Amino acid sequence: MYKRQLSLRARQLAGEQKWAEAVARYREAVSLVPKDAGAHNDLGMALLREGKSAEAAAEFDRALEIDPANQSAKANRELAAHGR
Repeated sequence: MYKRQLSLRARQLAGEQKWAEAVARYREAVSLVPKDAGAHNDLGMALLREGKSAEAAAEFDRALEIDPANQSAKANRELAAHGR
């Protein structure tokens, strides 16, 4: 599967609150395009919804390493820091 297809499927799964499956698809997407800040941010959000704040924070940090101006990743990093 290509990154776009994986991301679309992951978003669909996230919309259905199937977080573990969404995380798996986002991980695949990140492995295909490791320098995609948006993919790391999306993975982080799915991890956060799964209750994995530390893992989510690491993904938000990675997104910010790639794109320091990524406002979504900055805001999400704050959520992860507070365990939300």
